[in-house]
Amino acid sequence: MGCGGSKDRSSLPADVPDDGSKGKPKRSTQDNIARDVATAKRKRIAVAAQNLASGADIAVTMCPKSQNIIQLISKTIVNNLLFQNLKPEVKTVLIGTMSKLEVHAGEDIIKQGDTEADKFYVISTGTCKVYQKSENEQERLLSVLSSGTSFGELALLYNCPRNATVRADTECELWVMEQKVYVSIKKAHEQKVQDLKLDLIKSVPSFQNFNLGQRNDLANALEPVTFEKNEYVFKKGDIGEKFYIIQEGAVEVQDENKKVLSELKAGASFGERALVHDDVRAASIMAVGTGAVCLFLNRTDFQAMLGTLEEAWRYDALSKVGLLGNCNQAQLTEMSKQLIKMKVAPGEFIFKQGSEGDSMFLVSDGSLNVLDASKEAGENVIRVLKRGDHFGELAILNNSARAASVQNGTGDTELLKLERTTFESVFGSLKSIQQEWRMETLRKVPLFSKLTVEQRKQLAEVLQPVVFEAGKDICVEGEEGNSFYVIEQGVVDVLSGKEVLTQLKGGSYFGELAILRNEVRSKTIRAQVKCSLLSCNRNDFQKVLGPLQALLDSQAEAYDSVGAKISLKRIDEMKQMAVLGVGAFGKVVLCKYNGKPYAVKCLSKAQVMATGLQQHVMQERNVMMSCSSPFFVNLMGTHQDKDYLYMILETVMGGELFAYLQMRDDPKIPEGQARFYTACVIEAFQYLNDRTYIYRDLKPENLLIDTNGYIKVADFGFAKELASGKTYTTCGTPDYMCPELIKQSGHTKAVDWWALGVLIYELVCGYPPFSNASDEMEQMQMILKGSFDFPHHVSSDCKDLVKSLMAMNPTKRLGCLVNGAKDVKKHAWFKGFEWEGLANRTLKAPYIPRVKDPFDTCCFEEMELDVEHPGQGYRQRRVEVGTAFDDF
Repeated sequence: MGCGGSKDRSSLPADVPDDGSKGKPKRSTQDNIARDVATAKRKRIAVAAQNLASGADIAVTMCPKSQNIIQLISKTIVNNLLFQNLKPEVKTVLIGTMSKLEVHAGEDIIKQGDTEADKFYVISTGTCKVYQKSENEQERLLSVLSSGTSFGELALLYNCPRNATVRADTECELWVMEQKVYVSIKKAHEQKVQDLKLDLIKSVPSFQNFNLGQRNDLANALEPVTFEKNEYVFKKGDIGEKFYIIQEGAVEVQDENKKVLSELKAGASFGERALVHDDVRAASIMAVGTGAVCLFLNRTDFQAMLGTLEEAWRYDALSKVGLLGNCNQAQLTEMSKQLIKMKVAPGEFIFKQGSEGDSMFLVSDGSLNVLDASKEAGENVIRVLKRGDHFGELAILNNSARAASVQNGTGDTELLKLERTTFESVFGSLKSIQQEWRMETLRKVPLFSKLTVEQRKQLAEVLQPVVFEAGKDICVEGEEGNSFYVIEQGVVDVLSGKEVLTQLKGGSYFGELAILRNEVRSKTIRAQVKCSLLSCNRNDFQKVLGPLQALLDSQAEAYDSVGAKISLKRIDEMKQMAVLGVGAFGKVVLCKYNGKPYAVKCLSKAQVMATGLQQHVMQERNVMMSCSSPFFVNLMGTHQDKDYLYMILETVMGGELFAYLQMRDDPKIPEGQARFYTACVIEAFQYLNDRTYIYRDLKPENLLIDTNGYIKVADFGFAKELASGKTYTTCGTPDYMCPELIKQSGHTKAVDWWALGVLIYELVCGYPPFSNASDEMEQMQMILKGSFDFPHHVSSDCKDLVKSLMAMNPTKRLGCLVNGAKDVKKHAWFKGFEWEGLANRTLKAPYIPRVKDPFDTCCFEEMELDVEHPGQGYRQRRVEVGTAFDDF
């Protein structure tokens, strides 16, 4: 299996199809197979820098040094990739933190193969020699380093084994920079820049009603431009296409005679009309004083990212309608396009109390009064609705009578109307959307996994809405449980005593065993904010599904055996059949339980703690617990004991896409085949994007082929929720890293769409786009320049798609624009592709692995069952686990 525990493992497909390129299956001599296994083992290892929650986590100490040393370090790093584009003040702080290291002649500063690689060195005095061991363990001299040179810079990005030994040839003085300090300072600076942009955006009247996600998108898209004193930003009469915010300095607003009309300073904005249409500029803008630094955004980029100003505002307004809380981003975007403008004259009623409703409304301009007909005139206004407010939304759900009257007061008012018939023609009924969401949630509950679709539908129909105010307890530790809950909106805290163990958000569930047993609650669940939940008590449950009590009791036993409450004894009841993979952190074992196959991924607690990856492991578990897709390797349950964490996964027995590619005579595949595999990944990414998750480790090694030939995405070790803003951990596989990961400037879901472009390139070309680099640093330079070429056989449509996905500016990448994954699906390269057939799994796959039965491991490298776990050496260490895995 992939799934984070098997990155060094090789897999062997049982068969390679005749795709027309050769007409014959793969050669099968033992010598060639052995060679292929060796090739397949040379896999790309994913890397991750230490995850820093904030700059405050790191103690930054300034080390005094002479001006000569400061100048020497500055000169040494001036052309270094990792220090380019940094502001002078950031470089000054970084240099100030470097500490002195004195070494004697013959002493090794770094050793080839060292895994504790987290320091960068600058030589101030002395000479060092660089050696590298060959396969026969013979050292050879690679180079000589003297004063004013540096080495080890890759360690500032992420931890990876040193590829050479650096030995002092004379007495040496060096200056050392630590990864954690470098990352912390850069992250603090990038967050400061991002926060400044957000503050500037908040001050722009047109953006004040935008939600946090939209404001972050705008902040990410803003680009800096500098204007010298007396330089014009634009002149009166110019065609307007850019909007500006002043970051530093000042500008003057002038008429055609250069008469000063006003002065704008830092924080002010101008040119907003350019985001709407091609109006000519009404005045001239000139930088004054010491000049001005502005942040700008052009109209085409804005509209590609968020739609028009009006569409962006509509999306934000709809996202605040509680009844539409289960609609995803794509549905809300489409819904915003279906709104109809209407004018309301003074005194006109929109509807009257008691009338039947068939539409909901948003106030676009002006104000309205909500009236209670039971009260006397002058006292009957119970609420005033203003721009952005919504009303009448229950009419989208059913034909219920209006609970109040809505009337325009004075002045013209503009509304946006959404009719139920339009809504249902585009999306189906709101009830069906809610029902679908509830059914999907119930399907993820292991206790209900044996229920049929109809039985889950019956259960979904008895779920009752209930609201808890912030701070209210939903369940109390030690009390008898009687109800099962699903969170529709809001966030709840899970507490043991007074300690908050974790949080649960929309789509999560808890208390499911309470509807079968009189068990006491093991944790307290408290509403962190006002929460809307769906609840089902034991009595209602038994009325609907009472006849299934025996089935559910047996399923509850299975739930105990494959769920969070499993005991080590029960784990032993899962018969080990074969080892599917061993990687840097995990061992994946094929097991049989109740006659069915499971892939059990085992992680050493001591190793996870010692390497600081507990947050990654918990993120992996939480993402997988909240997701279920035919295009994922799905999580069936979790367990832990004193030494290990266990993730119980569905089996995917067709091997890795990586191994399939490696076992071919020609590693590239036809574009039609690449299109099928890419489409599977797009379905997976669309599912994740709709739920505000990012993946961050796409590559053929993490794509498994099921027995029907479809791709399943594995290994969610770097996945995390990112509803808005940026995240800063450097992680992924170097071949697939995007520019913003290398720059450590913060990244979004755009990293996944860049990686998709790299994947397509590798599938159709047989190698990744930056693979001709001589080393990692040159590869990163190439990525930052976006420099790669295509072989002549690649189609123009394929080239265009790859370039659109690998746009250097993340806000302009296909997949990150207003229509999300739909833009990728509509690209010309997919013209005629049967997306519905893929989703329904009726589309024939280009390659079907020859797997005899669910326990056939022919697509995996043969290993001994007792092969050592990679964390075995950590078991003897005294590692304080504490409560790190309480909620695993």
